[in-house]
Amino acid sequence: QDKSISKYCCKKAGIDVPNDLVIYSLEDLDHISLEVYFESRFVIKPLFSACSIGIDHNSLCFNDFDGKEKINELFMLGLGPVICEEFIVGDEISLCFLEEKGRVTQRCVSSFTDVNGNCPFFDKLYTFEDKMRSNSMWTITDRTSLVDDNLWNSIELLIRQLGKVDYMRVDGKLRNNKFIMIELTPDINLSADSAFISTFKSMGISPVTIIDKIVETALRNYYI
Repeated sequence: QDKSISKYCCKKAGIDVPNDLVIYSLEDLDHISLEVYFESRFVIKPLFSACSIGIDHNSLCFNDFDGKEKINELFMLGLGPVICEEFIVGDEISLCFLEEKGRVTQRCVSSFTDVNGNCPFFDKLYTFEDKMRSNSMWTITDRTSLVDDNLWNSIELLIRQLGKVDYMRVDGKLRNNKFIMIELTPDINLSADSAFISTFKSMGISPVTIIDKIVETALRNYYI
C-alpha cells in the first residue's frame, strides 16, 4: 500500500510512473517548494490509504499554498505521511489480472466512459466522493485492446518482484497511448458491479467463474 515504493517497483519492471515526493512530517515543508519541484499540477494524497480515502477535488493542486494547505489537512486527520505526485492528463484505466507463479493467466483492462464515450477523469481526479456516488454518470468499459503484450510482460516482471500476488489491479493513465502507473490496488472490490468483476463479465467470464479462478489460483500459488 506504500504508493511511493509501488512506483519504484513498477519503474524497475519497465512501467512508466509519475514523479513523486513523500512528505513524512510537516517539517519537511520548510525546505521545499512543491510548485518548483513539479513545475505543473500535482496531486496530494495519503501515502498508505486505499479506496481514495483522503482524496477530494482539493487534492489537485496548482501552487505551494494549495499543496501545503492540503498536506496540513491530511496530517490533521491522521492520514500522514503524504505523497505528492505529478498529475497525469489522460484516460484512467485499470489493468486487472490473475497470476499464477509469476504468469498472468486472466487479464482485462477496465475504464470509465461517460454518455459521450469519453473518460470522465481525463483531466480530473477520481475522488472518494466519486466512488461513493450511487448514481454515477458513467459506465465501466472493457478496453483490453488498448494494452499490448509488452506492458503485460512488464506486469509479469512486477509480479515476480512482489512474490505471491494471486490477483491485483494496476491503476494508471493512458497518455498518448502510453500507460503511466498511478498505484497498485491489492484490496480489490469484488462486488458484481466493480471494475474488476464487471469487465471480466463483459468478456464472457461470469462473476462465479472469476471468483472460482481466484480461489484456485491462490491455492496453487502456495505450492512450488
